Amino acid sequence: MSSKVKRYEVKVWPNRWEMLSIDPECMALLTYTCITHIPIRIKECLPWQSRSGVTPEVETDEVMYSGFDQLVRFFCGEGFNADGHLTAEQEADKIAFLSYFEQQLKPAITYTLWADNQNYNEVTRPAYAKMCGFPRNFWHPGQMREKAIQFVMQGKSRNLHGKDYQTVMLDFKRPIYMKAKSCMNVVEQKLTKNEFFFGDKPSSLDALIYGYLAVLVNAPLKSFELKHHLNSCENLKKFCERMNKLTAESKNIINGSISSTTPSSSSVKKSEACMKKETMITLGIGVSAMVLYGILFGIFTSRKSLLAQKLGTVSKK
Repeated sequence: MSSKVKRYEVKVWPNRWEMLSIDPECMALLTYTCITHIPIRIKECLPWQSRSGVTPEVETDEVMYSGFDQLVRFFCGEGFNADGHLTAEQEADKIAFLSYFEQQLKPAITYTLWADNQNYNEVTRPAYAKMCGFPRNFWHPGQMREKAIQFVMQGKSRNLHGKDYQTVMLDFKRPIYMKAKSCMNVVEQKLTKNEFFFGDKPSSLDALIYGYLAVLVNAPLKSFELKHHLNSCENLKKFCERMNKLTAESKNIINGSISSTTPSSSSVKKSEACMKKETMITLGIGVSAMVLYGILFGIFTSRKSLLAQKLGTVSKK
């Protein structure tokens, strides 16, 4: 009888900033696997390389699961439940805290990484652009930023009273940061007597919140008001250190792909075709722009242009 351990392949954004993954939700899922000792193999994967277009993602027996919530339910069904020790009251508190976090803390962390101009231009965009590679590095970080800003603003218009972008975003920043600091203070109090949210054992709530806080702690931010407040919360700071140690010392994770669960040839061909198409479009736009520039500035027709003379396109005027 084989004693080989079943190992799940988890597709996540690549690692950066001394974290298992640069993406908060991917980091939260990987933390959950460490808490529950799920044997996994990390496959660094960009969203468009996954079947669902979303990371984190797991494929098993032709069934696909993606996103933190869906994957936690899947792993619970596989016998890996980080919340099994919670009472009914604590389970209700967990749901309330998740909603509270979603409304109070997540928008502020998203703002810090994506809406803050200095952080975006000097930290977030360069990191994601490098991972995206050519030619997606030209547009994909910008698309991600737009989506992040829409989440932060929660459907409100950016064109308020004729103000410019920076002024409008600063107007949003103040109340968002106030809520986030208040949320951190509540968590700080919650952790006064406990190592984790519900005693001495971590839960899915610990994993999710740490996934976002880890990015805030580890990213080399240039504008760090929120990070400074986190560091002033001693219990919360120790919580992050505790969770970081837990993930760093975990033995459940192996890096690299599993040959038996690699993407099908059709999906690989589709991905390659998509990349070739995008490359050709980008090159086409670049060539067109250069030709247009040449026409506008007379490079192809000017008597002084050596290129025009060689091509025989010198204007007779």
